[in-house]
Amino acid sequence: MTEIEGDAVKMPKQNRRSHRLVAITGATALLALAVHLGITAFNSHRKNRNKKDLQGSKVRVTLSASKIIKLAERVISKSKEVHGAVASVPLDKVTYMNVISPLAELEAQQFPLVQSCVFPKMVTTSDDVRKASAEAERRIDAHVLTCSMREDVYHVIKAFSMRGEWVNAEAKHYTQALSLDKADNGKLKVTLKSYHVAPVLELCKVGTTRKMVAVEYGKRCGEVNLSILEDRVQLRHKFARVLGYSNYAEYVVDHRMAKTPAKVYAFLEDISNSLANSATMELSMLKDLKKKEEGEFPFGVEDLLYYVKKAEEQQFDFDFGALKQYFPVNLVLSGVFKIVQDLFGLRFEEITDAEVWHSDVSAYSVFDLSSSELLGHFYLDMYTREGKYSHTCVVALQNGALSSIGSRQIPVAFLISQFQKDVSGQPALLRFSEVVNLFHEFGRVVQHICNRPSFSKFSGLGFDPDFVEVPAQVLENWCYESFSLKLISGFHQDITKPIKDEMCKSIKRWRYSFSALKMKQQILYCIFDQIIHSAENVDIVELFKHLHPTIMLGLPALEGVNPASRFPCSAIGYDASCYSRIWSEVFTADIFASKFHDSYLNQYAGMRFRNKVLAPGGSKEPIEVLTGFLGREPSTQAFIDRRSHYRLSKLSESTNYKEEENNSKRPSLSISEEQRPNGVFLKFNFGKLLLVFSELELFSASGFILSKVSRKSSKRSESRDGGHTLYSNGPSYSKSGELGTSKAGNVISSVPGGGFVSDVGNSYGNKNAKGVNLKLNGFVASSSYEALPGFRDVPNSEKQNLLVRKLNLCCVIFDFTDPTKHLKEKEIKRQTLLEVVDYVTSANGKFSEIVMQEGIKMVSANLFRSFSPQPRENKVVDGFDLEEDEPSMDPAWPHLQIVYEFLLRFVASPETDAKLAKKYVDHSFILKLLDLFDSEDPREREYLKTILHRTYGKFMVHRPFIRKAINNIFYSFIFEAEKHNGVSELLEILGSIINGFALPLKEEHKLFLVRALIPLHKPKYLAMYHQQLSYCITQFVEKDCKLSDTVIRGLLKYWPVTNSSKEVLFLSELEEVLEATQPSEFQRCMVPLFRQIAHCLNSSHFQVAERALFLWNNDHIENLIKQNRKVLLPIIFSALEKNARNHWNQAVHSLTLNVRKIFYDLDPELFNECLAEFKEDESKEDEVKARREATWKRLEEVAAKKASSNEPVLVRGRAPLRTASHRTQIVSATEPTWVAADLAKLFSLCLSWKKIKDKSFLILGRLPRKPSKSADNREYGGASASSLNASISSRKSDLASDRPINANSVPVLDLDGASRLANRGGSKLPQVVNSKLNVNSVTASYEALPAFRDVPGSEKQILFIKKLNLCSVVFDFTDPAKHLKEKDIKRQTLLELVDHVSSASGKFNETIIQEAIKMVSVNLFRSLSPQPRENKVLESFDMEDDEPLMDPAWPHLQIVYEFFLRFVASPETDAKLAKRYIDQSFVLKLLDLFDSEDPREREYLKTILHRIYGKFMVHRPFIRKGINNIFFRFIFETEKHNGIAEMLEVLGSIINGFALPLKEEHKLFLTRALIPLHKPKCLSMYHQQLSYCITQFVEKDCKLTDTVIRGLLKYWPITSSSKEVMFLSELEEILEATQPAEFQRCMVPLFRQIARCLSSSHFQVAERALFLWNNEHIENLIKQNRNVILPIIFPALEKNGRSHWNQAVHSLSLNIRKIFSDADPELVEECLLKLQEDEAEMEEIKRKQETTWKRLEEIAASKAVSGKQCPARFLSKHQ
Repeated sequence: MTEIEGDAVKMPKQNRRSHRLVAITGATALLALAVHLGITAFNSHRKNRNKKDLQGSKVRVTLSASKIIKLAERVISKSKEVHGAVASVPLDKVTYMNVISPLAELEAQQFPLVQSCVFPKMVTTSDDVRKASAEAERRIDAHVLTCSMREDVYHVIKAFSMRGEWVNAEAKHYTQALSLDKADNGKLKVTLKSYHVAPVLELCKVGTTRKMVAVEYGKRCGEVNLSILEDRVQLRHKFARVLGYSNYAEYVVDHRMAKTPAKVYAFLEDISNSLANSATMELSMLKDLKKKEEGEFPFGVEDLLYYVKKAEEQQFDFDFGALKQYFPVNLVLSGVFKIVQDLFGLRFEEITDAEVWHSDVSAYSVFDLSSSELLGHFYLDMYTREGKYSHTCVVALQNGALSSIGSRQIPVAFLISQFQKDVSGQPALLRFSEVVNLFHEFGRVVQHICNRPSFSKFSGLGFDPDFVEVPAQVLENWCYESFSLKLISGFHQDITKPIKDEMCKSIKRWRYSFSALKMKQQILYCIFDQIIHSAENVDIVELFKHLHPTIMLGLPALEGVNPASRFPCSAIGYDASCYSRIWSEVFTADIFASKFHDSYLNQYAGMRFRNKVLAPGGSKEPIEVLTGFLGREPSTQAFIDRRSHYRLSKLSESTNYKEEENNSKRPSLSISEEQRPNGVFLKFNFGKLLLVFSELELFSASGFILSKVSRKSSKRSESRDGGHTLYSNGPSYSKSGELGTSKAGNVISSVPGGGFVSDVGNSYGNKNAKGVNLKLNGFVASSSYEALPGFRDVPNSEKQNLLVRKLNLCCVIFDFTDPTKHLKEKEIKRQTLLEVVDYVTSANGKFSEIVMQEGIKMVSANLFRSFSPQPRENKVVDGFDLEEDEPSMDPAWPHLQIVYEFLLRFVASPETDAKLAKKYVDHSFILKLLDLFDSEDPREREYLKTILHRTYGKFMVHRPFIRKAINNIFYSFIFEAEKHNGVSELLEILGSIINGFALPLKEEHKLFLVRALIPLHKPKYLAMYHQQLSYCITQFVEKDCKLSDTVIRGLLKYWPVTNSSKEVLFLSELEEVLEATQPSEFQRCMVPLFRQIAHCLNSSHFQVAERALFLWNNDHIENLIKQNRKVLLPIIFSALEKNARNHWNQAVHSLTLNVRKIFYDLDPELFNECLAEFKEDESKEDEVKARREATWKRLEEVAAKKASSNEPVLVRGRAPLRTASHRTQIVSATEPTWVAADLAKLFSLCLSWKKIKDKSFLILGRLPRKPSKSADNREYGGASASSLNASISSRKSDLASDRPINANSVPVLDLDGASRLANRGGSKLPQVVNSKLNVNSVTASYEALPAFRDVPGSEKQILFIKKLNLCSVVFDFTDPAKHLKEKDIKRQTLLELVDHVSSASGKFNETIIQEAIKMVSVNLFRSLSPQPRENKVLESFDMEDDEPLMDPAWPHLQIVYEFFLRFVASPETDAKLAKRYIDQSFVLKLLDLFDSEDPREREYLKTILHRIYGKFMVHRPFIRKGINNIFFRFIFETEKHNGIAEMLEVLGSIINGFALPLKEEHKLFLTRALIPLHKPKCLSMYHQQLSYCITQFVEKDCKLTDTVIRGLLKYWPITSSSKEVMFLSELEEILEATQPAEFQRCMVPLFRQIARCLSSSHFQVAERALFLWNNEHIENLIKQNRNVILPIIFPALEKNGRSHWNQAVHSLSLNIRKIFSDADPELVEECLLKLQEDEAEMEEIKRKQETTWKRLEEIAASKAVSGKQCPARFLSKHQ
């Protein structure tokens, strides 16, 4: 065989092997895939199984397609059954229970099921589910329509209604609603294409073109739509006549709040007339603009869009793109939650394990804040996804209602929106319109949840259609207030920076732009809508032609157009009710202005709104609800005032119209009474038509619901998306298309339909965009405001020219007080500003002079404005407190921020030539920039600070001027206003400037220090800027130490007399100054300085004295004092000695002793001299006091002796007395003084005053020795509580992280003081000193060892051991004055040891382990003997109420614990070696420490024990046994131990790791230790941890359920209701993990106990027991065993359901009874009969007993008379 043939034979074999390999690989892959799918399905099922439904909710959110269809059929079937039953009731036997109640119950029960079928189509990602949901909706809608047309049901309801047998007023209202609620479900689809028309009408400069386009647009589909509209109107009239109404408007309005068309006309007329003047002014301005641009051409409706845009360009500046950056979704949502919760007294809790339809969805429960009552639930589905419903709305899934048995159905709502998700770590941001929409819709959620009517129909959103929008519109107002805007906003890159005040104000002003003109447009369409639905055979085209000039101030409709071409609201949706939006806006404005204007989070007003407006739902008439809430009839005035207040600020100079003349010429809407009596004939002389309106009172104001009260200026709200308005949004030409499509923004669209249209920009919604006319540089802007091309779209040569044009475009200022004005224009400006900022940042060529000029011009136009003080709540401006009052944020901040960013980058840019730019950044510009520092908006001041600093650095020529200007601001602040918002920012800039001063300092700079900086200590608001001022002062002293004397004497000059908080600030600053002071300068000022310090030491405020004593904690200051002690000690000795003797504050007392000891150790002779002089002065003072007493006594005697005569009294003078220490003089008269007897009364008064004074000194001198709360926190320490806590927290965080700790960061006395500070009643426990180490013997040689970094690596282990030995010396912390130096050496050494252990890179040898454990043992293991407490014996100590005693040695103990924790956890610690030293004896001592009262120590012990249990496996059984023994001793002996909770927490983790099956040892531990832990009375201290441990056992072995439950029953509390509630809570957790078989073993004794709980006299126990039925698993267990359980608990349930005083218990009992009735009515009937028999038997027994007692009483009475005794047989017979 050749080689080729051989290869040919081999190849098939290889191929076969290859094929087999492929087949095996494929099979393996398929098998792996199948396993993966199986595991995934199992996990999914397991995950879903763990999900639970919302408490009280019947809504099902995860139905499959088939289940949706089945549920829909079930709903329809049930509905047919109920309607059939109602229809079968004979008309003469109708009652509430057989007619109304079944329908109400059906509606309440079916509604959540219907919504479960319908809403999945809005949220699901499954096509099958979406189709099934849509099909279910179609079927249900068809059924509902059929039901609504059933005459048999209608006749039955009508028959009941005619009988008038109402259960209550709400039931009457419900019945009337059932009998009248007829709906027209016809729909008319009108398609509008406006994306070409809107830009032409808005931007085209040629008037004839605009008119031509407008006319053609108005003719589209006109004839077709006209006939459809006319037919619809006629059909509606016919429909209304069938129902007994004269016309369709009467039918529609009769169901609404307005009640009659006449009231609607009167309402619209009142609004129209009130806004006429403002609208005339706005229209006149637009006419003037056209006259300037086009000449004498008449102004028509086609010009509105174009000239409104031009006017707004000149007036407003608003950037929605920049604003969006301040609204991250999560921040906005949390802010909305906070506002709603605080305002309405609610509490939201997220349900993390709720069953939802998508992972994006979250569920929340809503509770009443005060009572914790569950009010309802809501879902949030916030983020966009494919196939999801595309709008933001609220869907009511389940309405609240009261069942016939008294239980309340919980409302459930669902808020759906289309917000973007976070992308690549960038937070999702909301447009402002989306924020407003979120507020609006969340208002609907609150409205739904807070309803409390009895009937489902009136719950949820079942309000009157004229009133339903009010709650949501009210909440919208919070989108425009500075307080709430700051709460919901934060820059997305730093959410701590909220939106600023200027922006907030701009947003508020932005709401109203051309608002009067827009409202007139809405009124036009509303009146048109009412007329065509009020009269038949109306010529719609001619009617509109007449109404247009009448209402629109003489502007005629365009020829050839008809309203049907663009007026869909009258056709569908709002027929005869277009007025409703304005109606609700009026009430919204009145509510907000009268109740929330003064306090935006006024919970009292919020709760009244919730209880009086939201709670009734639709069960009351809206006018009754409003009157009850407002306390008066509602008014239109607030609505009118707001629109009048925000009208255009200034007209052009050429405006010369006369208001009176215009008013006289304006056609009136009123119709005289003479025209009205038997029918109104309105003749419009158009040559075609006579309009006849039969029997209509079109403009009658009789019965008008809105009273006209006196006008009061107030804040207003306006709707986001009202009906047809003057403005609608055209397409956006901004760079950000998404921002340009804001739902809130609209533009004027001139429509052929006779007016300007809202639907030209229909795709943007129908919210009104509003504006205010502002003048720019004295002229009204006349250029077109449109977006310019981007920089990338033009060649490089044109970019600077384009930059100039963009800068000019950004010079237009917009009004941000009205958030609805000029949305598009503001967005264009914002985008342009952002483009300008980007261009300046990336520019690569020098800016030309024209660019600089236009840039500064733009900045000036936008930034420089006046800061008029804003009115505040009940305060005049002078009462504004910088420290307490919230700053006013600028509503224009979205634009201002970008302008500031532009200026900052422009100044900092290397392309900005300072020599050219200084012509425009001149002195005037700088002065105006400095004036802006007075802004209340902190965000603005932050930008100004950075910009001024860059300006100072770049423009050297301006530096002296800037310093001088700041100087002048300070002068004005100090000596005139004492109010300026930007002092701290200016000082911060100065700190940097001073830092750069060259040496030697110029005289100018020193004068600035003396004349400006030092006097800044004078104002009362020093605390607002003291930190920055102190830094500036210290900078001067550090640069020139000779200024120390000047600075210190300046501080003494302005030293506060009565303000202790300022004294503390001064002392802190003084310490910083002295730290930079040289000895020679110190000596110049030390005498006056220490006289002041002596005053501070004797201060009546302990914090001042404490802060003065802290000066000795500074080594430099202490050295200065020591060097000059001979001068200083005599000055302060008196103060020190008085404090040391009897100061009430322990911290001051201890620190004084420390300072006193320093002087004594340093110079005993001087100390003794001062002490002797002090005692001498005291004796002289006593002598003076005795002489004074003698003098007063003589005066008393003389006065008493001569009081009855008129003889004069001679009082001899005494020589002046002097004291040595105080150099004070007691002056008495040196000449004889004659006092007439008539002055005896005066002497008596003086004596009385003296006695009072002496008594007051006595009282002050004998203050109780018990420390106050604040004093307690400072005992045995030098630091205040706040500073100490900060110090300890900082130390903990340093220790907890692996950062090196700065040993010098905490002074010696401060940390020791911190430990002493923790001691709350004197010495807690004398520290046990190691018997092997005598502290007194070692302190002489107790010196710090070298640091680890100072020795070679080979010697570090030896040094480590030495340091461990050094730290084995234990000091006594009960005496704060002992061993201060040694304590600090030890503390520093311990910190070094912690660092070394943390960073160790080699295994610890046995010697190190031995010495480390020795050091830990010496320091930690000590006796924890209980300490005596104030007026308490040991037995009365209550762990729950008494505050724990803190260990004074904690500063050392904490570091030792930290060392030990890191040592045990370190990978360098070998467990095999360490277990020799961390032995059982060590573990026992460690467990003993758990009884420490100091919670900080127990927290460390918990962590350490857990680490030991994990690392030393050999000790695990012993640790468990040790804990077991502690539990035994606690349960059966002491019932007192401080560490039970911590040990149970450790055990919870241990039990969680137990392997299955459980060992017998572990089960015994459960039975003998854990279950008996329920016995002690202090169970509440550790119940949470205990419950977790018990539940862990049950989850691991379900067979333990019976053991656990019987154990609980054994220790069930008898008299402690609070413990019973805890037992019931734990019981629920256990039962949730219980299987049916185990449940059956213990259910009888368990439910006997539960029955007792249901009958408990404490309602919380009964309520908690009833809550068990809210758990679906437990409810199923009970249902499965109801034959056994119900007879046990039925008596308790029945008694609660009959007469329990608590409403919650009563309702829950009825609800549970109904559950059993539905599940097994026969069993319930049996139990009821058995209960009745038992009750009858009990009554019989009771009757027999009473009879027996009565017989006994008669026998006893008869025998008492005869003296005979009752026969024994009789007594025994009746016993």
